[in-house]
Amino acid sequence: MSQVPTPGEVYLPRPIVTTPRLRRRYQQLMGVERAIAIALLITILLTMSVQVVARYALRSPIPWSEEVARLAMIWLTFIASAFVAAERGHIAVDCLTTRLNPRSSQMLDRVTGLVVLLSCSMLMIGGLRFVWRVWPVGSPSLSISMSWWYGAATVGLALMTLHAVVQIFGGDLERPPDARRDRSDPLADTLEAEGSGR
Repeated sequence: MSQVPTPGEVYLPRPIVTTPRLRRRYQQLMGVERAIAIALLITILLTMSVQVVARYALRSPIPWSEEVARLAMIWLTFIASAFVAAERGHIAVDCLTTRLNPRSSQMLDRVTGLVVLLSCSMLMIGGLRFVWRVWPVGSPSLSISMSWWYGAATVGLALMTLHAVVQIFGGDLERPPDARRDRSDPLADTLEAEGSGR
C-alpha cells in the first residue's frame, strides 16, 4: 500500500527492477557516491590546511594547493548533489504533496522526476560537448586538461539522471524497512506536538 513520507522520514528510491541483486547494486552505487564525496571533502581540508602551514609558518606557499582544492570542491558539489538526489534530500516545497491523497502524491512525484530527468539530460548533453571542446586547454598550475574540471558537472548530471529514472520508474513510495532512514527534524517535531496539543 502506498504511503506519503511523514515529516522526519526519508525514503530511498528503489531500483527499476526490484530484484535483490539490482537493489544491492543501486545501494552500492549510492555508497560509492558517498565515499567519493567524503574523500573529496577530506582532500579539501588537508590541502588547505597544508597550504596555511606552508604559507604562514614556513613562508613557502604551495603553488598548486588552491587549484587542487578548487577541483575537489567542484567534484564534491556534483557528486554530493547526485547522492542527495538519490536520497531525495534536495530542498523541495511539499505544501501540495502533503495535502494530496497517496495516489495523487505519487503521480506528482513522478512528474517532478520527469522534469528533473529532462533538465539533467539536456544539461548533460550540452556539458559533454563543452568537455570535448576544452580538452586541449590545460589548467594554470597543474597543467591538466580543463575537461577534468568541467567533466564533474557531466558526471554529476549523469548520476542525477539515473536517480531520476529510478524515481520515475522505481515503483510507488513504498520502501523496504531497511531502506527507510529516520531523520530527526526538531522543527517538524515541535510543530507536530503543538498541533496535537490543540
